[in-house]
This record gives sequence, structure tokens and C-alpha cells, in this order.
Amino acid sequence: MSFQYDFDPHEYTSGCWLRADAAQRDARRVRFDFATLCQKAINSSPEAQKVLRGVKVEGNFNRAFILHLANGSKVVARIPFSVAGPPRLVTNSEVATIAYVREKTSIPVPKILDWSDDPTNPSGTEYIIMEYAPGVQLHEIWPQMDSLQHMRCIQSLTLLVKELHDLTFPAYGSIYFDNDFIDTAHRIPLNGNFFIGPHCSSRYFPCYPGDQRIYGRRPPNQGPWGTFDEFRRGLVDAGISRVPDETPRGRADFRGSAEANVELLTKGAVVLEAISRDPRIGNISAPLLLHPDLHKRNIFVDPKNPTNVTAVIDWQSTCLDPALFYFQDIPDLCSSTEEFYQQPDSDGGRSPEETARQDTSAKDVAICRQTWDVGLRGWAPRLYAAQKTDESLTRPFRYCYSCWKDGATGFRNELVELYQKWNELGLDGSPPYHLTAEELAEHARQWNDFQDAVNLRNGIAQGLNTNEEGWVPMENCETAKEATAELLEQWLATARDDDIEMEKAKQLWPFDC
Repeated sequence: MSFQYDFDPHEYTSGCWLRADAAQRDARRVRFDFATLCQKAINSSPEAQKVLRGVKVEGNFNRAFILHLANGSKVVARIPFSVAGPPRLVTNSEVATIAYVREKTSIPVPKILDWSDDPTNPSGTEYIIMEYAPGVQLHEIWPQMDSLQHMRCIQSLTLLVKELHDLTFPAYGSIYFDNDFIDTAHRIPLNGNFFIGPHCSSRYFPCYPGDQRIYGRRPPNQGPWGTFDEFRRGLVDAGISRVPDETPRGRADFRGSAEANVELLTKGAVVLEAISRDPRIGNISAPLLLHPDLHKRNIFVDPKNPTNVTAVIDWQSTCLDPALFYFQDIPDLCSSTEEFYQQPDSDGGRSPEETARQDTSAKDVAICRQTWDVGLRGWAPRLYAAQKTDESLTRPFRYCYSCWKDGATGFRNELVELYQKWNELGLDGSPPYHLTAEELAEHARQWNDFQDAVNLRNGIAQGLNTNEEGWVPMENCETAKEATAELLEQWLATARDDDIEMEKAKQLWPFDC
């Protein structure tokens, strides 16, 4: 090894999970030859000779090593976790997508120096080695920028989105280089050395701990798809593939049995087919290539002129989806992630300074959002239309494939809302899905439980500063686990004298008991 390092390159060390911690860690453990990976990084940069120092950086889907080389350059060597996507596909597609974007647009994307999608290579893992992005991460400099700079930065970003929006594609799926591990039956030619193949997201593959795919009811349907009707059927098939043959013991009533989930998805498929014929869906159903996470941490800018975007990173799982799939995708530049805490003054309210600061921040966020909307309206009309279309029409497409994971009640509620708004939305014919009065009453009861579970999870997550999976930084793990145990005790105490309520309380609890 050419340098000394004080980190474990194989184990996940950035945090812990309040649910399924061991399984989450296992999914992010990568056994490979770190010395060989470093040598590949050295070989990728002329006259580098050796690594001087390195930094380990971990996200939810990858582990990256920022390597400082002896020739004065920096490179990023990144390896995927199993949760990132299907083996080989996720790496090949990311590299091919970056190459396609670099060839077809002027979007600044760091150059890839070396890569392998074959885990049997000498390093023992799939990897991507790329140039270090020039500039600084936007999230570091955003607080120091004024409102005019914020607005101009967003204008620059919408121009980059326009370039992606203007590309046309013959199919839905993911972009790949020519290879020998994807069957020719699952390829649709694109141009040059590229083709469209299977969709490489976890939507269609079992990547997360506890996730599974059952193909006894229907065969795998992972793309590519040449028409929107084929894509739509693939969504339903993905949802059905998640449903096990038998209902697990202790599954909450509002989540639905295996049989109920399959029946609901089968009926939902008829609804999706009906609303697909509506021109509003037709206008936002063409394949669109869009970066899946246009947030400040993935955008680099010139520190002297932060309105100038110098690089856009993290193109992993960038796929060809319909524009309607991005109906809720708003960059964090256009929303406030700051939590405001009331600072009491002598009168018991917020201080004038704090009030003024919050008002200024709210105004800035509003200007940013308006700038984003104006840019999309002029330069990315399909994406703008998707975000302005009534969500009653678009949400069912986004939620059907997670029916088993999230609970049947959530997807059923989308179908019920469509039924109730069918005429108001101006849809043709009569709604293909409806419930009797008794079934609606039962749904209302389960919907209350569903909302209770969501509100409980969100409330705990907000209080512990975590997400729905319960991830917390390593330095906060013990404190968060102790707080979770105390909250669980308080939660169960509300149902201690009632066996039925006790069982229900345990089912609603979002983290490990």
C-alpha cells in the first residue's frame, strides 16, 4: 500500500439504523482489494506514481475514496453497495449514461478515467474512477450567496435541464454500452455504441434488505419497454412481484394480505390503463432522461462566480422514465430545509431579529421556486406540465409498484380518490374501480390506521432527526437508540391494558422493538 490510512475501506462506519441495523450494515459491507483499487487510480492518472493520502466518504448507495495523488491531482474511486441497484447493470448504466450526456449535451460532468462492472476483476468489486469535480459543492456556498445569485444559479440549472429535456428516446429503461451480459432480446438500439436495456433501479430488482421478488404469478418484467402501455404494465408487474406467496404472521391489517394486494394491483392495472388514454397523461408520458437528485450536494459551482455550474455529479440510477414520474421532484434549492426554532424574547415570542431572518429566508425560497417554475415552463414544458398536472392522475403510477412495501391501503386510497374525482377531473366514461358503502367504511378505518402509522413514523423521525429508515450519524447512535427505547415504552403504555390495542400498537411502531 502506497499510503497509510486510518479508515476501514470495507465496513460501513458513517451511521446506524434504528430498524434492521445489522441487515443494513451487511448490505453495505464490501469485501475487495483496496490496494489494487488504489493502484488502478494511480494508473488512471499520468505520472501519479503513488497515493499520498485518501479520505473515505459514504452515502446511502456508495462508498467513495477521494485520493490525492503524487502528481498533484485528485481522483474519486467509488464502489457501489448492493442497495444501489442490480449487479453490473447499475455500474454499466451509470458510465454509459455519463458518456451519453457528455456526448449529447454541454452539461459539465467529471470525466471517467477507469471503470469495471465485473466484480471478478482484480480489485474484487465493481468500481468507477473519475476526475474530482472542479469548484465547490453548492451547499457549502449557498448560505453566503444573495437572492440574486440564488436566482441566477437556478436559471443556470434550468438551462441544463433543458438540454436533457430536449433529448428524445425510443424506449423506457436504462442506457448501456454494448456488452455481452444483457440478452439481445432485452435491447433497443439507441445510437452509436449505446442501447436501451433493463431499468436498473431497485423498483424492478430486489436490492434492499428484506426485499424479494416472486415470479410465480408473472414473469420478470424489467424492461426495456418500447411503449408507455408496456411501461405501465411493467409497473404493475413490479408491484405484484413483491408480494409473497403467503401473508407473513403479524402483518398489520391496513397493509393487506398477499391475496388482497394482488387483487388490488390487478384492479389498479385497469384504472391505470383507463387514465393512460387521457391526453394529460399522454402529454407527459414520453421517455425523459433526468438527473434523479439535482440537489446542492450534487452540484459544483465556481467559488468566484457561484452562478456558474462547474459540475453535476452522481448520475447513478439515472433512467428513462416518463416525465410524469418527476411530478414531485423539486431541487432543494427551491425549498427550505432549515428548521426554525422559536427564540423567546421577554414577551415569550420570537425576537424581531429572528422574525426578520425567517421572513427573508421564506421570501428567498419563494423567489427560487418561482424562478424554477418559470424556467421549466419555458425550457422544459413536459416536466413543467408533469408538475402542474393534478396529482390524482399521476400518483397512482408512482405508488402502485410499492403497494406491498408501503401497504395496500395507500394505493387503494389513490384509486378511491380517483373514483370520487372522476367526473371532476373530466375523465371519459365511468370509473373502472369502485367500492360499496361497506367497503368504503372499512377502507376509511384502515386509512386512519395507515395515517396513524405514517404520522407516528414522521413524528419520531423528526424528533430524532432521522429518516423513514431510521438512519442516524454514528456519533448520535447510542443517544438515538436510548431515545427510541423510551419513546417505545411510552407508546406501548397507551395500550398496555388491552391485548388487541397492544398488538396494533406494535404493528404501527416504525422501528425495531
